[in-house]
Amino acid sequence: MEKGLVMAAAAFDTAEHIEALEKEGIEHNHARAFVKLVWRSHKAVLATQAKEQQEISARTAKEQDSKTEHKIELLRKDLGAVEERLNGKLTNLETGLRKDMEAVEERLNGKLVNLETGLRKDM
Repeated sequence: MEKGLVMAAAAFDTAEHIEALEKEGIEHNHARAFVKLVWRSHKAVLATQAKEQQEISARTAKEQDSKTEHKIELLRKDLGAVEERLNGKLTNLETGLRKDMEAVEERLNGKLVNLETGLRKDM
């Protein structure tokens, strides 16, 4: 029996209801049969409600999973876009550094040539 159904069962005191009906003049057997019938009906309603609640919970969980998966997919796309931008920036940085290194190398080569020429003249 479900937890909610157990709690509802504890709240439905058949002996109390039978006693109340007997006080109203209904014979014990009839009171007992009536209370039993009401309890069965009550129990069936509770079972249906419990099942509906489980179905709602399952649907809600599936919807939440779907939303979470969608958010993860959006984050993956965002991450991919960030990665592309960073790769572009790295490529630009690398290109710039290579140009700077080439310029430095050219200047140093020029200075070396001038130094060599100067040394040759001095010798």
